[in-house]
Amino acid sequence: MKPNRVLIAFIAAIFLCGVAFAGDAWIHVKVDSASGEGETVRVNIPFSLVETVLPMVDADPLKHGNLHFDEIDLEGMDLRAVMEEFRKTGDTEFVNVQDGSEQVSVSKKGEFLLVNVDDSEGGEKVRVRMPLTLVDALLDVDSEDNSLNLAAALKALSAFKGDLVTVQDGDEMVRIWIDNNNFIDE
Repeated sequence: MKPNRVLIAFIAAIFLCGVAFAGDAWIHVKVDSASGEGETVRVNIPFSLVETVLPMVDADPLKHGNLHFDEIDLEGMDLRAVMEEFRKTGDTEFVNVQDGSEQVSVSKKGEFLLVNVDDSEGGEKVRVRMPLTLVDALLDVDSEDNSLNLAAALKALSAFKGDLVTVQDGDEMVRIWIDNNNFIDE
């Protein structure tokens, strides 16, 4: 992967996981691996830094706060209308797929979109908790533009605190969350 694509993928991953904008908010990424040499990774990023850097990025597919995806044609689709109908459904489970030891569910509870993946054989668990305000903000663009508004997502999530993504896979644990601490508590 080219270096600029690595940077773009990293920035996009942070935003797609629910990056929030607030003067004292921080996003944390913690990776622990008990296998092998017991590797650990800790990343702490202040959102004020992300807010400053984001408009400066001008490299496909991330340009000036928008993530462009030319491969998908959304012409004629009103994603905001789809989102409004989604909100009206109330709390519900939209998808539940079980295949052997694996189960995947997608649901809405309150103001969150929840995605859960469990593999009872492999011991893998994935939890994604995405505030619907993130989805609304991401869609705050012209649908003919085929892009997601990452800058708006930052501002929309200013009050969000808590876990966004957790992954447990055997001896490895990944956690991504937002709080007001500039360090990771062990």
